[in-house]
Amino acid sequence: KAPKLLLKHLVRRSRGNLQLGQQILQVNPLLEAFGNAQTVMNPNSSRFGKYIQLRFRDGAVRGAKINEYLLEKSRVSHQDPGEKNFHIFYSMLCGIPEQEKQVYGLLQPSLYRYIGSEWEDVESRECVESYQRVCNAMRMVGFQEQEELDLKVILSGVLSLGNVMFEPQENGGVRVSPTAMGWLKAAAGQFGVQEEELLSCLTCTLSMTRGESIRRLHSQQQAEDSRDSIARVVYSRLFGWIVCKINELLAGDMDMGKELQEIGILDIFGFENFSVNR
Repeated sequence: KAPKLLLKHLVRRSRGNLQLGQQILQVNPLLEAFGNAQTVMNPNSSRFGKYIQLRFRDGAVRGAKINEYLLEKSRVSHQDPGEKNFHIFYSMLCGIPEQEKQVYGLLQPSLYRYIGSEWEDVESRECVESYQRVCNAMRMVGFQEQEELDLKVILSGVLSLGNVMFEPQENGGVRVSPTAMGWLKAAAGQFGVQEEELLSCLTCTLSMTRGESIRRLHSQQQAEDSRDSIARVVYSRLFGWIVCKINELLAGDMDMGKELQEIGILDIFGFENFSVNR
């Protein structure tokens, strides 16, 4: 809360570009949606750290840069009892109109394993309002419509991937359960990859030894770990891309021939006590 108020105070006291100031202020609700989650102790706990650099010249904000640290990506695939996944998943599932959900390949929220068990506790009205704030923030910061659409498709892919289940085979490997083949196909389409390539990443490991390719089949546990690991990495890379895009849009007037002053604001993540460190 304190870093948010400090940022607002500095921007509003500045004599700089009003549009740039509004863009900077809209970054906070955008990053909160993708980087905050409900924990046992806090309904809006920051699950990452960020360092905001405000750049001034002649008392006016000329640009900003954000550095993000240590996103708790394990939350994507696992939440302890009483906790939830990142806000954006609930906001998106509540806020996107039913007729529009087919564009992203979204189904009923309770079907998704990564969030289904906590869905009953979600305040749908609050999530709809949160989704509208996120969309408004993205447009005000400067994201293009296609970029916004691509973000939602990838988030949908993360949810679909979480529903891919496996069953053992006699040869020691695994296969995707017949009832989960639709989820595999959906995830591959949402990620823009071939279904066979995604299946291979989940069910085996390829390595090179002395120029020879060796294929090792995964056990059921290894396949499930691979699935969750891919989901976490995709979400983490998506979050990193959002921050890079924000920095690109907030670069502002950075004339290297003129001296700039800088104020840095460190907003560290909340501390939690996990039963298992993932």
